[in-house]
Amino acid sequence: KWRSHGALTCAGYILGFPGDTKQSILRDIAIIQRELPVDILEFFFLTPLPGSEDHKKLYTRGVPMDPDMNNYDLEHACTAHPIMSKATWEQVYRDAWKRYYTDEHVETVLRRGLASGLNLRKIIDPMTIFSGASRIEGVHPLQYGYVRRKVRSQRRHGMPVVNPIAFYPWRAFDFTVVALGWLRLFLRYRKIMKRVMATPDAQSYMDDALRPPAPETADHLVELYAQAIPHTHGAPVRKHAVAG
Repeated sequence: KWRSHGALTCAGYILGFPGDTKQSILRDIAIIQRELPVDILEFFFLTPLPGSEDHKKLYTRGVPMDPDMNNYDLEHACTAHPIMSKATWEQVYRDAWKRYYTDEHVETVLRRGLASGLNLRKIIDPMTIFSGASRIEGVHPLQYGYVRRKVRSQRRHGMPVVNPIAFYPWRAFDFTVVALGWLRLFLRYRKIMKRVMATPDAQSYMDDALRPPAPETADHLVELYAQAIPHTHGAPVRKHAVAG
């Protein structure tokens, strides 16, 4: 019903829960792509934010955490993971954006949108930004801005100011590479959108994410996590009454 009103689905995926591995994360992304009618998916690191219970517990146990508060922005690994190395965790984060926003899945999301009566430009514009911000600009989409300002004299404390002879040629090259990357992505996604819109039977498109679930079936994410949800990181603990 909500899609018939033009609603867009945006979801967040936190990477780095204690049981997460590279294989389990990539498997779950594939299930999301196949079975859930999610349009925009964004990824975050599980982060012990200062002031949170997670941060307090890690501090009390003496677990090393990143001393730089600038990195507690949900897009940096700020402490160790029990299974993955920091390098693996960071690589999985980068791979997650690439794995979800493939050209094939972008086309699938657009086909679902067209079949649901959504305005495709309402989908393709945020998909372009969420797909490109991390891969082209190296920042999370929520920190992205059109034509990012990089001022030579504005540096964090302790970082040297770059010589203008070195900075400005680099900045011109950096701006050109980034602009070309966005242009290629923009044109490629518009080409996909035009192909979807030109499909004769687009309104009748159907897949597992759009198909109404049968009473006797459950999606794979539920099957995988139904028993584990009560025991996941941060889940509330049920208190049982003690008989007097």
